[in-house]
Amino acid sequence: MVAVGGALMVGSGDPRSDDTTIDPAIQRALDDYDAWAMPDLLDREARAVFSRHVSDLGPSEFRAVDGSKETIPSEYYDKASGMWVLFGDDTDHQLFVDLAHSPSEAEGAAQEYCDEGLAEGYFLECTVDISDAGTVISWLGALRPPGDERNFSDGTMIAVKKDRLGVVDPDSIWFEHNVKVIKSETFVTYVSERVHAPTREQAEALFEVPVADLAELGLDPDVVIPHPPADPGGCPQWMLPSTDATCGEVPPASK
Repeated sequence: MVAVGGALMVGSGDPRSDDTTIDPAIQRALDDYDAWAMPDLLDREARAVFSRHVSDLGPSEFRAVDGSKETIPSEYYDKASGMWVLFGDDTDHQLFVDLAHSPSEAEGAAQEYCDEGLAEGYFLECTVDISDAGTVISWLGALRPPGDERNFSDGTMIAVKKDRLGVVDPDSIWFEHNVKVIKSETFVTYVSERVHAPTREQAEALFEVPVADLAELGLDPDVVIPHPPADPGGCPQWMLPSTDATCGEVPPASK
């Protein structure tokens, strides 16, 4: 599937570079950025939107990752390539906010993304909304956990194509409203609501948060992280030292 290109920032894609034009509200958030405040900030911003329609959100789970999606400890939060917050872990109703610096997810044409997803059966519906605030791609899709067990440790689930809905065990099916917002050439925000239901009709009755509210949260200028530093091993984004990853020529040690 083609990834999506967007609108809030244009230029190099690195929010700290001089040739990037950034929405003023996002620039203010980056100027005041505190990586170690992000668990509380993401919980607060997400809870303010979700709680309009969900009476008992319960606690949230926070995670920060490096360039290879490995979970990183709090001492490295300032080097994160992604952060997410999840409400409803181990329940049949989940709300998820995912922030990621990933060039492959932030390139391409928004309408092509929808059209290909619909044609290939990954999306049951998909719309694109382009405004001064940004490019928002909203879709409805079906999912299932990987393997025989649920795996919510990183929010990952497997897409179920439309023509497989009558084949896959209905007890394993989830449906998801997902909103993708592009904030730079490398940065995307996903906001989603997932419900465990055997059919689309039953899922529609279980969704609680309007898609417009998911988009509002995705467009929130405070829901942003700066571009991560490059990795000493030559990778474009920082990796945990324990991964021993190399992505090219290792820079010489400084004298």
